[in-house]
Order: sequence, then C-alpha cells, then structure tokens
Amino acid sequence: MAYDHCAPNCPQRPVTDILQSSDLRHLQRLAWLLATLWTSAILASVVWSVSLLRNALFQAAATNARSHFEKDLVYRRWAALHGGVYVPASTHTPPNPYLTNVVERDLVTPSGRRLTLVNPAYMTRQVHELETADLGARGHITSLKPLRPENAPDAWEAAALTAFERGETERVVRESLHGEPYLRFMKPLITEASCLKCHAAQGYKEGEIRGGISIAVALAPYEALEQARTRRIVAAHAGLWGLGLVGILVGARQMRGRILERWQVSRQLKQSEARLRGIADSAQDAIVMMNPEGHISFWNPAAERILGYSSGEALGRNLHELIAPARFHEPHQAAFPKFLQTGRGDVVGKTLDLAARRKDGREILVQLSLSAVQMDGGWHAVGILRDVTEQKRTQDQLRQLSRAVEQNPASIVITDAAGKIEYVNPKFVEVTGYTLAEALGQNPRILKSGEKSPEAYRELWQTLAEGKEWRGEFHNKRKNGELYWESASISPIRDAAGHITHFVAVKEDITARKQTEAERDQLIQDLRQALAKVKSLSGLLPICAGCKKIRDDKGYWSQVESYVQAHSEATFTHGLCPDCIQRLYPELNERAPSGNPPAA
Repeated sequence: MAYDHCAPNCPQRPVTDILQSSDLRHLQRLAWLLATLWTSAILASVVWSVSLLRNALFQAAATNARSHFEKDLVYRRWAALHGGVYVPASTHTPPNPYLTNVVERDLVTPSGRRLTLVNPAYMTRQVHELETADLGARGHITSLKPLRPENAPDAWEAAALTAFERGETERVVRESLHGEPYLRFMKPLITEASCLKCHAAQGYKEGEIRGGISIAVALAPYEALEQARTRRIVAAHAGLWGLGLVGILVGARQMRGRILERWQVSRQLKQSEARLRGIADSAQDAIVMMNPEGHISFWNPAAERILGYSSGEALGRNLHELIAPARFHEPHQAAFPKFLQTGRGDVVGKTLDLAARRKDGREILVQLSLSAVQMDGGWHAVGILRDVTEQKRTQDQLRQLSRAVEQNPASIVITDAAGKIEYVNPKFVEVTGYTLAEALGQNPRILKSGEKSPEAYRELWQTLAEGKEWRGEFHNKRKNGELYWESASISPIRDAAGHITHFVAVKEDITARKQTEAERDQLIQDLRQALAKVKSLSGLLPICAGCKKIRDDKGYWSQVESYVQAHSEATFTHGLCPDCIQRLYPELNERAPSGNPPAA
C-alpha cells in the first residue's frame, strides 16, 4: 500500500485516507456555502414579498381614496347642475354667510317652513363630516383663494395646489395625522360653468383650477392586514428555509456516505484486483485484453494453452494475426478485424464462431465473445476465447442423431420417469393423429384401447423398474377412435448416477401385417378343413346303392363340383356316357358306324 509523506513525528497514513479527508473538507465547505446562499435567497424573498405586499396595500388605500374623490365630484356636479339645493335651515345647516350675494339664499314655504340654499361646496363639506364619522376617511375641500377661512389649505395641500397649477394631476403620499398613519390623496377641481354662479366674483374662469379636494384614508386597518400577512410570509419562508437546510444536510450526509463508499470501493477494487488476476490466471477460457490500438495488453495462461503462444510472444501483438482465422461461421469477416484493430466495431457484445490456427499449425474451432470497456480515457477490447472443438463435434453428432430420430419410420416417444410425454417424433403424429402440442404432457395411456389386461401393464412397469428393456405388442386406439396394432420396444434412460430419468419407446405400426397374418391363418384353417373332407370323401360323393353310380339328387354333385373348384385349381369337363347317349339320343346310335360309339 502506498503512503504519503508527513512530518517525522506524525504517523504515516495511506494515500486513500488523505484523499478521503480532503474530499470531506471540500464537502463541508460546499455545504456551508449552500446553506449561506440558501439563507440569503430566503431573506431576499422575504424582503421582496413584504415589499410587494406593502405596495399592494398602499395601492388599495389609494384606490379607496380615489373612489371617495370621484364620489365627491359626482355629488358636486349634481348639486351644481341644479344651482344648489334648498334644505330646511337648522343649527346643523344654518344659512351660508358666504352666499349673501345670492338674492334667493333663504325662502319661506307657504306652510311657513324656512329653507336655505346649500351650494356644492357647502354640501361637500357636510358629506366630508359624515365620511369622517362613518368611514374613517377625512375629506377637505380647499383652495388657494378660499371664501371660507376653514377651507384654507395646510402646508401639504398648498404645495399640492401649486403643483397642480404646474400640470401635476394628483398627489399620493403617506403621512401622519394626529399621531396616526394616513394616506393623503389630492386632485384638483376644475372650474365649470355651473361653478361661476358662486365663484365668478373671485375672478375664476371656466377651465381654470379653482382648488382641490384632499382625502385622508386611515392606514391602521391596512397596516394590521399587512402585519398579519407579513407574519404568514415570514412563517412560510422560515419553513421553506428549514426544509432547505434539512435538504442540504441530508444531501451532505449522502455525499459523505458516497465519498466513504467510493473510498471503500476503491480499497476493495485494489484488493480484488489481485483476486481477479488470480481468477483470470486459473480460468479455463482464454482472456485477452487489447488497448485502443488493438494490441494485446493482457494474456492469461489459458490463452497460452489454447493458442500455443506464450505471454511474451502475445503481448503487444494483434490478436487477429495470432489466431489467423481460417474460416468464419458467421458473416463478420469485415467487422471482426476492424474491431480487433480499433477496439470498436459492429461485433461488440456478440459471439463469433470461427476456425483458428494454433501456433503449431493445428486448426481448432473457437468461440470468441467481444466487449468494449472504457479505461484510461480510451476504449479497450476484452475477448473471451473458448476452445469448442469437441463441443462442436458433439453438437454435430447430436444434430445427426436428432435428424435420425425426426426422420425415423418408427414412432418414437420419450417420457419422464413418471410417464409424462416430453417428446414425440413426426411418425407418432402421423400414426396416432395426435399433434405434438396435444401429446406433450400427456401419458401414453391416451392410446389405450382397454384390451390389454392390467396384469400385462404391471409386468411392463415391473420390467422397466428393474432397468430392463420391455418388448411386446399393443392394440391401441388412434385419436379418431380407429384401432391399430403396433410392436413396441421400451427402454429406461439413466443419468450419470444410475438413476432412471426417462423412458424411450420405439414403436412400429403392424396393423397391415396383423391383418395379413389373420387372413393367412383363416385360409390355412379353411384348406385344412377342405383337405380333411376330401381325404374322407365325407358327404362329397353320393353313390347310388343299386347301380353304384354317383347320384345327383338334391344337387349333391353340384355342391361337390362347386366346393372343389372354390378350394383348388381343378377344372371339370362335362360329357355324356354311352348309356346316357343311347337312352337320351337313340337316333345317334342308329347312324353311327358299326363298332364305333357316337362321340359325346
């Protein structure tokens, strides 16, 4: 194990421990940096959110003030449209001393009620008094040239009126009134034709700024709402901040675990490298590694044994040159050399079967599996080479055996030890009518016709259980119900330990032979019976007791003639004897020359 240098009085530590400590310090600094950045981001978000909330509430208060102004403006216009309104004179609404120039300021109704004229300014002042009491909004109509001293502007209002004359359209500020926070809003009043009734004497002209209305909206309710929402914003951000810190902590712990795990894996890799090299050295298959240039960089003892080249002869050379492929079993003629030369190609992850020539010139069959791994900034090829000469030879023999079984004219059935069918050849399908899919998993008893006795089957299984071959005949039944005969030979198959694992049955359809044998046996029996009757002439030759001639009463002779013709190759000729000619044809006897009987 390598060690780093340290002070003379400090214990030496492995390089991997020093690297681990350095990685952990970097991780700690990174965690603190992330926590600081996260805290700063949360604080910025809180400030930004509270600022947006405060501005939104301020704008809501300003909107409220604008609505009050517009409402006041509508009331004034309505009153000015009618030239003012008359209301009963009272202590709350005494006659306006600033309207003495109006001839009909005061009126008396026929019933004696005293009425006084309320102009738009007077009405607006009373409405403002009601708004202050009921809505908490303070209104004030003012002017730089007021008729009523109470309408004189304060300093803020005077500055706003001056700004209006310079073209400003409105003013909105946050101020403290009587020790309470207020939003102060003000817009100018423009002189209209209806306004000149009361203010023409002041020199105003239509379209000029005559004054303005200021609205003061209490901000206490808005600030209470702002504080409540601010607390919720802070609480939400605090929770988010806590979750973020937990996430950073968990992530740091996971990274720490990964650093430790990586360090442990590094140690294990170094420890296992020797074990892997030992495994590679003892492997039965050749293990070859090639660098990105295609040159061999690793060559295990199995490679030397299989191909005949020592490690010294192989290292630094090209594998394609060493194995000298004689022929390919798969279409990789181009891809294979390209892969071996460059470490890349279309054969990655594939297995090649090829005939290779050893150092001693002997040709062998090899199987080469190729893969590519990235190491040290480049692609390295790894090849697993296996000598499959004997395996290929065995496979060829198995293929020949398989073809022999498939093409065999006899039915072949293979079952497991329990008698369940695992294989049938095409001849079985042809003879029985059962398809391969229908037969697999079944018991051969599906062919049973019921004619063979249980004792015969017990004898069969007893013979097989003893490991012996059984030979015999079955009268079986096809899938369509038709009966047929077959001659069978059933043998057990044993494994390496001698246990019976399967049974194989070779069966031949002998139905035609059985039918021929039955017909032959019946013919032999019939001939035997015929010969017995011929020898004894029993019932065949009816002789007349008087003249000793063969009678033909009741067709007896005809029966003999028919039977003999049916059971032999004998033929019969028919003619008349001299006695019958004389008796039946006397005239022929008269014309015949003397001494010569007439021809029959």
